[in-house]
Amino acid sequence: MRIDLRTHCYTLIILNCSVILVTLLTKSFRGTVNYLLALCSFFELIHQSGHFLFVYTAFSGQNFIEYHLAAKILFIPMIGLAGIAPTMFFAGIDRLIGIAFLEM
Repeated sequence: MRIDLRTHCYTLIILNCSVILVTLLTKSFRGTVNYLLALCSFFELIHQSGHFLFVYTAFSGQNFIEYHLAAKILFIPMIGLAGIAPTMFFAGIDRLIGIAFLEM
């Protein structure tokens, strides 16, 4: 069974948006780790926007684009990519501290 790539991408965009929306609208999700996971979803949305450059070049028939144009287009998605790792790291540290010092 082959999954269409567009369906997969749109599903991930919708799910990342729903994580952000649920975190902001639900009062019980006001913890640190929930905000970090919502921030990670936000950075992932920014990162996913950079893939449209590759889709454009593939469908337009261009094999190459100029470096400075690609750098301008991919500057913001690279910021999103750089933000994913620290937010995941701090979410993991938060969960580790939460489990290590769990009161029984």
